[in-house]
Amino acid sequence: MAGTGWEIARDSSTTSFNAAVCEGFHAPIFRLVGRRPKVYTVFPMNLSRQHLLARFYDPVAAAGLREHELAQRMFDAVGPTPRRILHLGCGRGWLTRRFAERFPDCEVIGLDADPDIIAAAGELGGRVHWVLGRAEAPPVDGPFDAIVASLLFHHIPRAAKRDAFAYAAKQLAPGGRLLLADFARPHGLGMRLAFLPVQLADGFEDTADNLDGSYLRLMAEAGLHHLREDGHRRTVLGSVALYQASA
Repeated sequence: MAGTGWEIARDSSTTSFNAAVCEGFHAPIFRLVGRRPKVYTVFPMNLSRQHLLARFYDPVAAAGLREHELAQRMFDAVGPTPRRILHLGCGRGWLTRRFAERFPDCEVIGLDADPDIIAAAGELGGRVHWVLGRAEAPPVDGPFDAIVASLLFHHIPRAAKRDAFAYAAKQLAPGGRLLLADFARPHGLGMRLAFLPVQLADGFEDTADNLDGSYLRLMAEAGLHHLREDGHRRTVLGSVALYQASA
């Protein structure tokens, strides 16, 4: 197979999937061969596409993924007077700036692993400390009253999720909250099918925890407590929910 993408064709008698992993990607490649094979190639996400999508992410997430509704639930869960909030995977920072506006006496830190995106967030301003780093190993120390993330964790492998939850358990202040908005177990077949494009973009292995509801179990294994999953919403790309845990 030439190129790097997913090839899907159809066999007249059977439907079988053979998974492989293309070098440089952790999304599966599916190929199905048919009597008159037609090959459809869906190319995985690369860095230039991520930069392009980041430019349009905020309005898309607000309109299609109901992120603003989840953000309001995060504000309510944080409490009235937090002193320090860390936002993992902040992107261009619309939600990070909202936290800073909502809690004017709070130190708000926005962290992202992409240097270009974190630079763009800084150019957009806001009363925020912008930090370059990865969610599983932030180069900042607590204690934090809240560590938050929105539509981030389905992008990263399970080992990185474990490390991020362990970091939260260690760096949250007593009673501090981990608030994680992300895709959840589907509300039926329609939401399961809606989630397929996310899996094609981010990899079936990395998104498996969204389908089987493993987030709360991984949080508990990291030493977090008072686990909750609520606020389920149907969106154009599948079901989303707000996961909560305390130190």
